[in-house]
Amino acid sequence: MKDLFGDIAFAKNQLYRNGYLVEDHHTFFLQCMSVPELRALCKKCGLKTSKNKAELIEDIIEQTTEEERKTICDEEYYVLSPSGLKIDDEYKKKRKQETIDVKRCVENKVREGDYIGATLLKASFYSKMVIPPGIGVDWLDKVRIEESAKNRLMDLRKIDYSDLENTKQYKENLLKTLYYDQDIENDLWKSIELFIDDTGEKISCSRIDEFFKKKGYVASEKCKVYFYLDAKRYNLYIDNVNKFSEEVSRRQGKMSKGEIGYSKQKKLEPGEYRISDATIEYYKEHDDYVTLSGLNIDGFPKTFGTYQKHKSQNSEKYQMWMKKAKVEKVFLYNR
Repeated sequence: MKDLFGDIAFAKNQLYRNGYLVEDHHTFFLQCMSVPELRALCKKCGLKTSKNKAELIEDIIEQTTEEERKTICDEEYYVLSPSGLKIDDEYKKKRKQETIDVKRCVENKVREGDYIGATLLKASFYSKMVIPPGIGVDWLDKVRIEESAKNRLMDLRKIDYSDLENTKQYKENLLKTLYYDQDIENDLWKSIELFIDDTGEKISCSRIDEFFKKKGYVASEKCKVYFYLDAKRYNLYIDNVNKFSEEVSRRQGKMSKGEIGYSKQKKLEPGEYRISDATIEYYKEHDDYVTLSGLNIDGFPKTFGTYQKHKSQNSEKYQMWMKKAKVEKVFLYNR
């Protein structure tokens, strides 16, 4: 913190003097407490508990001194004033837009096949952040960043797509999806939307088709691509873990060339995917909910959670929805 802000006490006093912070008086910690916790505290103080959160906090503040509250929570909070909140809000909006813009630029570079350029662009953005991501990462070290990006790209190019009957361009799009997701997005569903959904080409893999057929589930295109890439990415990770373990064992003198002196982690076999039967059942249930939502049934729940509740209880409403589905002759998994 001191490296970032120098003299913290001086900085804090300046913020107070300029009106960006207000005195806490040991009250803000109450905002961080849950309603049950506040009610328990009120009960301890002999106060009424049948109130909402704001009223509970107000009562506690009125009926306790600052010193008494300090014994409950001695942590010091720095609370923004209205003007401080305004600046904070403006900063967050600016940072959010900058992040969107950078991600778009990185996406475009990946689309163009400029993978290393995409990573260097991201690194340049991170280096200007007050608290950049990545513990101990020097985002200004262009040589190290570029070398890391090249190694990551080399690893991703090792992935075997021989089980696909797709075009070379489609396979390259899969590489772009994985690189972009690993480099900046960290949400494979979103990355698939960017690089695969609009290609117009469907994944052609008999293994994953057979897998979902055995599970009795008609998977969406995105679902199949997701678990196909997830399996490829997982096996690449296991390869690297085993390679690292082997290197460590050799350095420690626990094995010689050709010997195995470590516990080798198992990769997924061809046709295996990291999706449980429980997850597939969840998908089926959600697909049923989406199908029923499209029938314009009076009183049909707006949330999936409510639908699940009625289904688990086999309520009259749920039975009515099933009758409607039968009349409409729509496909449901749970009929």
